Amino acid sequence: MKILKIDQLLEYTKDRFARFKDNRGKNKQYGIGDSLQSGLAIFSLKDSSLLEFNKRLTKRKDNLKRVFKIDRVPPDETMREIIDEINPLQIEKVKKGVLQQVKEQGLFKEFEYFGEHKLLLIDGVHHHN
Repeated sequence: MKILKIDQLLEYTKDRFARFKDNRGKNKQYGIGDSLQSGLAIFSLKDSSLLEFNKRLTKRKDNLKRVFKIDRVPPDETMREIIDEINPLQIEKVKKGVLQQVKEQGLFKEFEYFGEHKLLLIDGVHHHN
């Protein structure tokens, strides 16, 4: 059995995000994959805001490239414009793909509670899901 690593999951998200339809014109300085992956990085790094993320950007640039596979982090206004145009259902499909990979590796087994139910804390946004 192959061991699942966070690097593989982040490569998966970046690849899937880069496949999203991009309705912007041809003159694009920042890719849609980098923009969405930057949004994921904000939540993963627990920054309180996009402004806070951007303040720390200079110190984190190498890590964002190495860990999150982000080539170019867009400025906050550009990131907002790009992300605002994305249908949340597309992001939900990427999330389900990540969870499917985790499930296939049997990593949910230790969280089983009352049969088929799982007890997980994923991001703290939902009280119950």
